[in-house]
Amino acid sequence: MSRVAALASEPNKLHLMLTNYLKAYFRNLWKNRTYTFLNIFGLAVGIACSTLIFLWIEDEFTWDHQFTKKAVLYQIQGNQTYGGTTYTFSATPGPLAPAMKTDIPGIAAVSRLCWPYRGLFTTDKNPIYEEGQYSDPEFLSMFNLDFIEGSPATALGDIHSLIISQGMAKALFGNTDPIGKTLKMDHNDPYTISGVFKDLPANCSFHFNWLGSYQAFYQKNQWLQYWGSNGVMTFVELKPSAKCARSLRRTFPQCCCESTATPYAGKLTEVLEPPLSTSCIAAARETVCCDFEKFTRMKTV
Repeated sequence: MSRVAALASEPNKLHLMLTNYLKAYFRNLWKNRTYTFLNIFGLAVGIACSTLIFLWIEDEFTWDHQFTKKAVLYQIQGNQTYGGTTYTFSATPGPLAPAMKTDIPGIAAVSRLCWPYRGLFTTDKNPIYEEGQYSDPEFLSMFNLDFIEGSPATALGDIHSLIISQGMAKALFGNTDPIGKTLKMDHNDPYTISGVFKDLPANCSFHFNWLGSYQAFYQKNQWLQYWGSNGVMTFVELKPSAKCARSLRRTFPQCCCESTATPYAGKLTEVLEPPLSTSCIAAARETVCCDFEKFTRMKTV
């Protein structure tokens, strides 16, 4: 019986030992409470900062991760010189995109994208304001939006077609299928919904909730036909044979000199942005030089 009693008392001894250790530990912490506070506070701040830095780096390196062609997608920018000062713009001439597609063999696809516009959309329900843009149909094949309904191959085929985000569709039509429904923008233009895409993530270069046909925008803005317009953004998709922007350095100026229209006062240096696969913290621009005075003088046939 004495052995059984000894074994039964072992847990009590262990509990008592741990209790004494904890008491001694907390008494020591309280005795040196200033030093204890500084250590615990410093550790907490360090962990919090490390976590925030990790989340920031993850956000940067997953930027535009949903675009599978991001390694060959570039945005054209321009350096224009006025009064001895050079300014860099994302705005490019309207005719630039088709001229590049026609004259530069290294380009697989090209698309124009208008600047964001906040439009008022009305249906049978309450009107809502949503921000969106107008683009060429090729934009959907270059930037593969995740379609829930509709086909990206034909979604912007009609001038009055409109594709909307999942959130916008929910706000306008609830759980009803929006495909084929008609809504008005700014109480004026009727558009037919031809597609619904998933909402874009926060770490994305684009934040539109709808996309309309570029031709619908062009009809109201005929000034886009001129080389001095600088009214749209231009994106290009390179062919696999064109490994990087440097491969277009020689081709780009030659095509510019023969594919232009109205003279323009400034000078332009076209800039090919790094591919979308490049993180924001590692971006480095690759420049393709072109004199805009030569760019804007088309030869007459």
